[in-house]
Amino acid sequence: MAAGQQQKPFDPERFAAYVASFDNNPNEAEAMNAARMLGRLTHGAGLRVVDLFYRRDVMDALDKRLQPVREGSDAMALREAREEAAELRDELDELRREMGRMARRDDKPLPVAGGWFGFLAALAAAGLVVASAFR
Repeated sequence: MAAGQQQKPFDPERFAAYVASFDNNPNEAEAMNAARMLGRLTHGAGLRVVDLFYRRDVMDALDKRLQPVREGSDAMALREAREEAAELRDELDELRREMGRMARRDDKPLPVAGGWFGFLAALAAAGLVVASAFR
């Protein structure tokens, strides 16, 4: 801002009007003009646009002008908790299925080695017994 130039008072209602004109305007030229006016309004008052959106007076003016539909924080937290519970339920079901598969495997007797493999295993065991006797 130039030296000696006085700051203009900030008007939250006017700010909300420019935001609404920028946000809801299908005419690109009018929307860009509203954005420019928004910048002039805020910089003329020595403020930043990003800081203004969280001021209570600006939020009230925006709510009155735009009438936003907001979910309550409780509803959002409840939805997130339900989603997490559903994921945990799915994981629990998968673990239960895996435990059931493991239990069925444990109930089955181990297959007895037969054929050539059994013969070779018995031969190796006999060889080890004989080798240990000569030690």
